[in-house]
Amino acid sequence: MTIRTVLLVFLSALAALFAVVNWQAIMAVVPVNLLFTQINAPLGLIIIVGFGALWLFVLVWAIMQQASVVFELRRAYKEVHANKTLAENAEKSRLQEARTALEDAVKRVEEKMVERADTAAQAQSERAAALKSGLEGLVSEVKLLRAQVETIAQKAEITVPEELPQEPAEPEKKGFFGLFGGKKEEPEAAAPAPAPAEEKPAQAEAARQ
Repeated sequence: MTIRTVLLVFLSALAALFAVVNWQAIMAVVPVNLLFTQINAPLGLIIIVGFGALWLFVLVWAIMQQASVVFELRRAYKEVHANKTLAENAEKSRLQEARTALEDAVKRVEEKMVERADTAAQAQSERAAALKSGLEGLVSEVKLLRAQVETIAQKAEITVPEELPQEPAEPEKKGFFGLFGGKKEEPEAAAPAPAPAEEKPAQAEAARQ
């Protein structure tokens, strides 16, 4: 209870006690002037009724004011609650939109990465296929060249080894226009063969070229 309520209750009790103590004097009949007429009535009762009606009016007015304040507070609370709900819903919707946008962005990045990986794998496979095709062509050319060398060797009666040497021989270095520098490659000692010794190195050099 507030101080105002306690004070009103105390004053009301004090007025009631005063009326009870002086009840005989309050109920005494006396001539009362009502401005437009004059009657015989208990003046104290008229005053108590008038003040009681005024007090009741003030009490009802205060209750109405309190009720209006309560109604205003309740309406404000409802508005605040509605605004809070709208703000929470808006925040949830924004978070959901941000989450959806982030998921879409991640999905697009994943799709691009997968597409680039597929493109790179396809390009790698195409490159490997091209290298394989080139290697097969090179092998076929080497086989063809070997067959030609064997044919030339058979015509020249030269024995061709089955395996190629691991390290190729260094080419002959020649100087400026063949006049200066240059180191002549010493011919290897050839095995004795029925053909003449002068013709064998020339035929072997032609077969190598």
